Amino acid sequence: MGDVLTRDSQFPKTATELRDALNRDEVSFREVIDYQEDLLSRNRDLNAIVEASDPKRIERRIGQDSGDARRYSELPLYGVPISVKDIIAVKDLHLTGGSLLLQDNVAQVDAPVVRRLEDGGGFVIGKTNCPEFAFGVGTSNDLFGRTYNPLNPVLSPGGSSGGEASSVAVGTSLLGIGSDYGGSIRWPAQCTGVLGIRPTPGRVPSMGQIVGAGKSGLDGESIYSRPSLQSALQVPGFLARSVADLGLAVTNASGYYFSDPTSVPVSEVLGQNLEMRGLKVAWSDGVFIAPVDSEIVDALSKLASLLEEAGVRVVGVHDMFKGAREAFDDLRSYDDLGEIRQLARGREEMLSEGLRSILDRPIPSRDGYADAYERAMYRRSEALQILESYPICVLPVAGATCMNHDNKATIGSLEVSGFDLMAHCRAVSLIGAPVLSMPIAKSRKGTPISVQIVGKPWHESQVLAFASVLEELGCGWQELDSVS
Repeated sequence: MGDVLTRDSQFPKTATELRDALNRDEVSFREVIDYQEDLLSRNRDLNAIVEASDPKRIERRIGQDSGDARRYSELPLYGVPISVKDIIAVKDLHLTGGSLLLQDNVAQVDAPVVRRLEDGGGFVIGKTNCPEFAFGVGTSNDLFGRTYNPLNPVLSPGGSSGGEASSVAVGTSLLGIGSDYGGSIRWPAQCTGVLGIRPTPGRVPSMGQIVGAGKSGLDGESIYSRPSLQSALQVPGFLARSVADLGLAVTNASGYYFSDPTSVPVSEVLGQNLEMRGLKVAWSDGVFIAPVDSEIVDALSKLASLLEEAGVRVVGVHDMFKGAREAFDDLRSYDDLGEIRQLARGREEMLSEGLRSILDRPIPSRDGYADAYERAMYRRSEALQILESYPICVLPVAGATCMNHDNKATIGSLEVSGFDLMAHCRAVSLIGAPVLSMPIAKSRKGTPISVQIVGKPWHESQVLAFASVLEELGCGWQELDSVS
């Protein structure tokens, strides 16, 4: 694998920096396009972007072909290169979900989340890799192959938004649109050292995701199968290099969409000041949910001390979100993945071995669903009571900092594999609250250690404001550096 090219010191490193530089005429839009194409070429071995946009499409989106670029320059995301996970529709680009079943499928419409960010001045530079239909803790499929972590090619970038995370980490895109069900944004964000946000379900329209999310359509129309946990909890979200960039994405993507009844007419006002002195923050080392590496526990303890020095009232809640992970897993076992089964009927041999094994698992009788749902809602209610007392909760993203491409990691003397690696993310997903993944330290090997910052439902502004304070304290994205 060749050398990874990242942005040099003369080029803006974040979406907001780039937009401001364009508006000050310190860089031209043509220079942006040329630079992104160079980055894409030099980082092709990462296999993060599996289809690049036609340059003419980009010029149309940003008004370059009509001489109307000045009007576009007034938009909040002017000139920001965006990548999109390959389960989300971008008009005229392939929409495959990493599956051989859909290798020739081309999207006829933009997903609302894509349209809103492009209407805000950004442009899609390409589609990124994911495991088949986004089912996986790593990023590999039979159609496009494996995506590598830019920190070290022997490491996985995580999943299922691993292509997004790798692309943002090297700067090929400065804003990534991914999706998160049980941690598919938060886990790869940690693995590659970038930031990621999972909004409150309903804030960002979920239409335009292909089969699996219960609210998707290959032709842009909705497909509603049997209601499932996935249809309720899988949401579009964003990866970026700064808190401000995540704020821009959430602000521009939020709000009701006429054909998505799960979307909510909410707006977001960013720039809220958060008074740290006296703020009550709950934190947990996460070991009550699942095993956690001692380096991660130490990093969280140091963060708690740092916050206390800043005047924050930090309270340890050892059993934070008790039972939420188990309730998530229990409810998830009832999902029959009917959309995928319908699409694959008679062509099951084209599915990957991993996805076939998921489809072959026994599905519990629906007789127990009501009890499982009641238990899950009880655990969700308990978690929301914690957030009522502590408007910000902090816990690990995962028990390990990263994994190899075998989807396994060692935590102490334990080997943890598969979706168990995302136990802490799954616990938070059940709550239906906004959560931001942010690097706070590095392990002895140099791999990023991130935390989940959880807020009350619909309080994205408070989560972003708290993350901004952590950024001021030295947390957040850092320039890429090779790790062992």
